[in-house]
Amino acid sequence: MENHGQRWTGALWVLTLSVQVCFVILAYMQDDWERQDQREAQRQLALVVRNLERLGTWGRFSATELRRIDAADVQSELVALSGLQMLQQAGYDYELRLAEPAVRRGGKSWLSSGGALAGDALYADLVVFGGGGQLALWNYARQRESSWHFWVWWGGIFSLGLSVFAWILIDRYLKAMELSAALQLRRQAALFSAMSEAVVVLVEHEGEWLVEEVNPAAEHLFAGSEVVRGSHWRNLFSAQEGSAEKEIASGLATRAGIAEGVGSWRQANAQEDEIWLEYALLPFAAGGVVLVLRNVTERRLREEGLNLYRSVFRGSGEAILVTDRKNRIIEVNPAFCRLTGYAREHVVGLDPRVLASGKTGSDTYREMWSDLQLSGMWQGELWDRHRDGHVYPKWAVITAVHDDFGDVQHYVATFLDISERKAREERVSHQAYHDSLTGLPNRLRFNEYLAEACNAAKRNSEMLTLMFLDLDGFKSVNDRHGHAMGDVLLVEVAARLRACVRETDFVARLGGDEFVIVLPGGKRGAANERVAGKILASLSREYSLSGVRVSSTPSIGIAIYPQAGDTPEALLQQADAAMYRVKHKGKADFWVAAPIAAVEAGQGDFVL
Repeated sequence: MENHGQRWTGALWVLTLSVQVCFVILAYMQDDWERQDQREAQRQLALVVRNLERLGTWGRFSATELRRIDAADVQSELVALSGLQMLQQAGYDYELRLAEPAVRRGGKSWLSSGGALAGDALYADLVVFGGGGQLALWNYARQRESSWHFWVWWGGIFSLGLSVFAWILIDRYLKAMELSAALQLRRQAALFSAMSEAVVVLVEHEGEWLVEEVNPAAEHLFAGSEVVRGSHWRNLFSAQEGSAEKEIASGLATRAGIAEGVGSWRQANAQEDEIWLEYALLPFAAGGVVLVLRNVTERRLREEGLNLYRSVFRGSGEAILVTDRKNRIIEVNPAFCRLTGYAREHVVGLDPRVLASGKTGSDTYREMWSDLQLSGMWQGELWDRHRDGHVYPKWAVITAVHDDFGDVQHYVATFLDISERKAREERVSHQAYHDSLTGLPNRLRFNEYLAEACNAAKRNSEMLTLMFLDLDGFKSVNDRHGHAMGDVLLVEVAARLRACVRETDFVARLGGDEFVIVLPGGKRGAANERVAGKILASLSREYSLSGVRVSSTPSIGIAIYPQAGDTPEALLQQADAAMYRVKHKGKADFWVAAPIAAVEAGQGDFVL
């Protein structure tokens, strides 16, 4: 900037000097023109004097004639003939004075152009009209004050003043520019120091690239390395080259800039750890290069982590579904497509309820959203519908993803098809709660059901009928035909019992040849008798078992809740006792246990 200001100042002074020289030359030329005008005026003055002297000797203009004729006529003709009129038309002023007082007119002068006599007038003596005289001529350089001479000198003074003023303005402007440049340099230096990127300025010296300048970020990045000004640039790095170092070395060798690149770099002081750098090599006009580097190791690790998560997401055997805060699907993985039958483009932008089958209860969904709002996580069983229409159970784990402010941004759901597990559980449950021979509920399931049925009857103020059944002569069938035939008989009895009751009624095998029937909402009297009679008639018919005809009858004991017992245990005990009463009376019949109040009053053990 200083050299730039000096060039501007020198150019201004050269221009000013050139203008002054031009004005001096013009002034000299003007003086020469004035001298020529003066010589021309003297020549014209001499010519007029000769004309006047000749006219003064002419008869018409003799002194005698001048006294006799009108002086004005004489003057007009004299001016025309002598050439004074032509001088006046050319811009000259003149005055003719005569020594003879008799011919004077209007004071001192006899002939005059009317202008005031100038101090630089030219004079010539002459003899005319018989006497002496003097002719004065001026304005041979007309409007001397407005001539080129005046404008040349004043123009020179003005140009000199303007040049000085311009020099002052330019000097101030250049000083302001220098101040601005200094401030800009300070700002650039501050920016250079404050940059988060590492900046290393390299200059070439005798074919080698040396470190010229580094900023604090570069010193921090290469902490422990020989980051000293004037050192070789390879001192920044270890002897074991990385991909970034090779690329930069190639760029320095060819002096070609590297706009952008990412590569690995092993620091000189690090023996094991490797960092990743983003770099740019930028040549500048002074012949050096600027090496700009940014440590992107953390970003690289994050990208590798994202790639890993992406691979896990796509390769997971569990279906994964991601929604936005408004519960709209934004991403699914291939396992989701396999499980649901929907392609990604079919579900993106939709609500996950598109998968719902309607089999999952509303209470489950309310619990799910409540847990997501309170704890950010829910897991449980849901029933969905496949795209082909079949319904399947799934085990879902849903997690809410929050931002730094605690607001929900996404929901991530992972789920598995648990159809096979449900089937296994149902098989295990069926085996645990059902008789393996007849397929009827077993004693364990009966006890649970009876407790639930008694609670429901109590809650609804209803009655409940329990029938306890035992086969007559079952032991003789086993002894005569074998246990296998006895098992076939039990299976046939179970089938006939299910056929005798409603679907809402409960039939179970307690073990051996003992069966129970629970009739919810049972009534006294004829209703129970009709059901018992139907069972008695069905089971008393002859059985054809693998070509063998077998006969068996049932003994049935009946107890009604809550009259015969207000607990499951008491009700079962009363039904069992009623069954044994039938056995004692001759079998193949049924009895109803007496109400507890009647037994306590001594009115009998059992009543029909």
